[in-house]
Amino acid sequence: MNSTQDSPGGAGHKSYQGVEGWLLVFCLMLVFYVPLRSLYSLFAYTFPAFGTGRDFKNQVQLIVYSAMVLGLAVFAFITGVRLWLVSMGALRLAKVWLLTFLCAHVAYFVFWLSLCRPLRAEKLAEMAWYHVVGPLGPFYLWNVYLEHSKRVRQTYFAE
Repeated sequence: MNSTQDSPGGAGHKSYQGVEGWLLVFCLMLVFYVPLRSLYSLFAYTFPAFGTGRDFKNQVQLIVYSAMVLGLAVFAFITGVRLWLVSMGALRLAKVWLLTFLCAHVAYFVFWLSLCRPLRAEKLAEMAWYHVVGPLGPFYLWNVYLEHSKRVRQTYFAE
């Protein structure tokens, strides 16, 4: 039964059960957008930087960044598929992915800060924006959605 049909239990009561609406958007982001964006980022920027002859610290930084991005992409794909299939424990897994996403970016920023010790404020601000401020928005937005959505409640906690 989709959200546009009335439920059999009452007149005019909408059923929000099923992976539709914003929940479908979240699943699509996890299954397609995050992995494709991650691969694009790695192949367009990170992997070409390996061959630039940079020092050892920068090579370590690139390896750690690549591992983080690939790990988050694989985890996102698995999480998105499980959410889409309404698998047992999928909602908890989605919340764990969001927390992992935020923590991985903040940890990478701290790692980068300790490894590179930037002298330019612009570079520090750019990295802080990308790895601390940037992940806070999706983390907060999707956690609030998963916590308060009628669709999520009726899809994953249906009797």
